[in-house]
Amino acid sequence: MKKEICFEEVFDAQEQFRIVLDAMAHPGIIYHLKDFDFEAPPYLSNASAVIAFALLNSDVSFHAIGDAHISDYLALNTGAVEETFEKADFVFINGNNNAEVLFKLKYGNLSYPEDSATVLIDVEEISKFHLDGITEIIFRGPGVEFENKVFFRGLNSEILETVKEINFEFPLGIDLIFCDKNNQIVGLPRSNNFDYKV
Repeated sequence: MKKEICFEEVFDAQEQFRIVLDAMAHPGIIYHLKDFDFEAPPYLSNASAVIAFALLNSDVSFHAIGDAHISDYLALNTGAVEETFEKADFVFINGNNNAEVLFKLKYGNLSYPEDSATVLIDVEEISKFHLDGITEIIFRGPGVEFENKVFFRGLNSEILETVKEINFEFPLGIDLIFCDKNNQIVGLPRSNNFDYKV
């Protein structure tokens, strides 16, 4: 495993950071990240790696479920500290993961609601058009004029049901960023109301 050199720590990080902010401000809109020539581990999408490079640093912590190579890769390339699932600021999971683990995440408290986790979920594909074997999310609320519909392949719907339960007592909750293999992302902040169909 080697350190990536094609990502410029100032210019590229700022450019991709702005895209992530836009995605979180406009839930249900598909945004495209730059396609960097990364050699990320097999179970980490290029989009998740780009977001990690843009958001993670030595001041924040992370946890990756699954392949240990992901944790090594992120630590080497971001300087962020690996932490337990319960304490991590950023958590990386696959869309087919068991949903129960999300209940262990930190979701803030009334004095510090911002002390919560951001979860990056790798799915196979994100689309504005219907896909076979999909989960549809209907986004409503802040940042959405009426409603936005997005289709996801490779997303366990139980994850969404768990997130609805965790985020029920806003401003407490967790923020989600969905990432796919085509460098597409969709934000789902804890302030957003959503429904889903399978």
